[in-house]
Amino acid sequence: MKKAIFLWVAFLIMASAQVTPAQRPRLEVKQDVVNLGELQEGEVVEHLFTFTNVGDATLQIFDTFAD
Repeated sequence: MKKAIFLWVAFLIMASAQVTPAQRPRLEVKQDVVNLGELQEGEVVEHLFTFTNVGDATLQIFDTFAD
């Protein structure tokens, strides 16, 4: 009987514990696509992309590429 009561109390304690979601980075991009139209070969164009980490953890960017 003591074992059953102990297990029941342990279950209630575990069930009532608050579970917090894991902290994660979250990337927000103001403008993620840019249409540059038709370009001549050798023409140089520039565009500034603004990225913001709005998550709870550090955002690490290891690699980027142009498509």
